[in-house]
Amino acid sequence: LVPWARPIIDFVRASGLRIGDALALEWENVLGDKIRVRMQKTRRVIVLPLSEQAQGVLGSLSREGPYVFPGQTTDASCPYHRFWGAVRRAKLAAGITNRTIHDLRRTLATALDNAHVSRQAIALLLGQKNTNMVGRYTHLEQETLRAELETGQKSGSMAEATENQAPKSL
Repeated sequence: LVPWARPIIDFVRASGLRIGDALALEWENVLGDKIRVRMQKTRRVIVLPLSEQAQGVLGSLSREGPYVFPGQTTDASCPYHRFWGAVRRAKLAAGITNRTIHDLRRTLATALDNAHVSRQAIALLLGQKNTNMVGRYTHLEQETLRAELETGQKSGSMAEATENQAPKSL
């Protein structure tokens, strides 16, 4: 992967933004520990907090031109073409065929869900209007499922429910 593309990928992974929203981000919309984003998909303007990791990525960049990730020119469409070409070449070189940049968004949502962040908070952080899409973005890890199972079993109500539902013929 070319060096200039790494901060874009790191920022998308840390912020959960769609790639188009990240590439369109302008410095005037970086507000310290938060960003103002016009979500390209929904056309809504939202303000999102930035994680320390996302702040670190932004802090490592030079502020040349209006765009946070400008490419070689200030042409707003340039980063898209250069970025997608770089990603395509990197994926081919690594033999990756079944992953997309959008998977970074899913990775963040899954990490938040596995850390027991509320579905409402995840939806807000991803810029979604409601929690319906969160389930499509998250995948509970086996350790999280096991911990939930253990919690349920320790509560006592699960044992009572099992006793009441067990067939009498056993």
